[in-house]
Amino acid sequence: MFIDKNNNFELVLDKVVGLGYFMEIEYVGKMTKINGQKFQELINYLNLKESQIISGCGYPDLLMEKNKI
Repeated sequence: MFIDKNNNFELVLDKVVGLGYFMEIEYVGKMTKINGQKFQELINYLNLKESQIISGCGYPDLLMEKNKI
């Protein structure tokens, strides 16, 4: 089980018109090797697959890609 004792992880559930539902996971604070490991533990705990993870772009980027703008 994953437990964030310091409340450094922020999980937000979003519904984006034209794209669908997303869970946004953000680490608040300095990303260290240990925190990176905790982040990976959270991803594993949530049973997320690599193909389900979108990194480095936001909803506007995804909408433009979908609409080929």
